Amino acid sequence: MSKLFTPIDGVIIQIEKKTNTAGIEVSGGNEVKNEGIIISNSSYLTEKVREMFKDHNGNIILNLLKKGKKVKFTEGYTLEDNKFFVELKNIIGIFEN
Repeated sequence: MSKLFTPIDGVIIQIEKKTNTAGIEVSGGNEVKNEGIIISNSSYLTEKVREMFKDHNGNIILNLLKKGKKVKFTEGYTLEDNKFFVELKNIIGIFEN
């Protein structure tokens, strides 16, 4: 796997490929739309986004968006095979593991 960049104001998400019983990838038949696992270790935050994610004590509250978390998002940018860059503002849900 090639080395990916450090995302700015976002995360890198990997989408699970769906296969049939013969192990062949099913194209267009993915019933789980816009869901994936965060695979980026860290994200650089611009000052504007940093202010958005501060709690009342001034702490950054992004600990829910860490590597291995499954998230739902509205849109992302294709990077390579089944990987997307998703801006933090486009994440609409975090699944409990």
